[in-house]
Amino acid sequence: ITMRIPSFRSEKLGSIHEPITEEDGKGGNDISSEYHSANESLDVMTISKNGNAQSQTAKTNGGAESEEYESSDHPQSWKEKLMHLYDKEGLLVEVLFSIILARIYPKLGAVYCFPEITAHVVAVIVIFFFSGFSLKLNELEKAASNPKFNAFVIMYNFLGNSVVVNIVAKFFYANEIVSEDLMKGMVICSCLAMPTNMMVVLTISCNGDEAKALFLATFMNLLGVFVTPLLVFFYLQENADIDFVKTYKSIGMRVLLPVTMGLLFRLKIPKAEAFATTHKKVFLKIRERCLVYIVYATFCTTFMVETNSTRLQITVMAISQVIMLAAT
Repeated sequence: ITMRIPSFRSEKLGSIHEPITEEDGKGGNDISSEYHSANESLDVMTISKNGNAQSQTAKTNGGAESEEYESSDHPQSWKEKLMHLYDKEGLLVEVLFSIILARIYPKLGAVYCFPEITAHVVAVIVIFFFSGFSLKLNELEKAASNPKFNAFVIMYNFLGNSVVVNIVAKFFYANEIVSEDLMKGMVICSCLAMPTNMMVVLTISCNGDEAKALFLATFMNLLGVFVTPLLVFFYLQENADIDFVKTYKSIGMRVLLPVTMGLLFRLKIPKAEAFATTHKKVFLKIRERCLVYIVYATFCTTFMVETNSTRLQITVMAISQVIMLAAT
């Protein structure tokens, strides 16, 4: 067709810009009609050919992307496997290394880094400021308007965990697997509300609902001031002295105020919402690093304090806690 149309045009119609005269009459109109029909057929074939070529190219590119994706999901060398593990479980890997470093030289994090200020104040404020800055106000309202789910999570954390841990801890103590101090420590920790910073950061790392985590973490810590002493007395028959004013002041200054400031920054500053959406992953990394530092400083302080419990007892307690967390 490509060869015949120019010949057809040159013999019958001449140049494509040459008009058909009246002398051509009806025959000229027929020829023009035939030419345009042939030209349209050529266009259809060309489009079809291009479409097939594009489809083939898309399939080729899609296959290449699929192979690349499969290759990234199944690393071959040990370096690729390590990097793949770090990409997926980076937070847990960093927490593990921070604990090892804390055990090697605990004085650095317990004394020289001033953990009471840098870890328990500055790092916590940074975590909750970026939590407020990354959230939308309607998301918090939606999280607070689900009473059944919120009640289940609160009951599970305060009652479900504490009942299981109390049974296991007293069984270990009765069989002289752990010391009395470790037994009481396990029970008391199970009666506490989840730490706000850890609950929020770990939820985000697992692609959970950040708004629900922030609401529940704050609410449970406010509620825990009243619930925890009752649970400790019920399980251990001992009083737990809690300074209500100091606790609420700490929660207000370290959690509620930073979250409020972050929300106000997002609402009032021009283009802040677009900036928060674009850099959401960066904010997540900052909060994860702050959490890792808090864990490091806490373990440094823990390793600096002497205890009567043996290393075997501490190891058994730690492993049992991990197993119970995984089981529940």
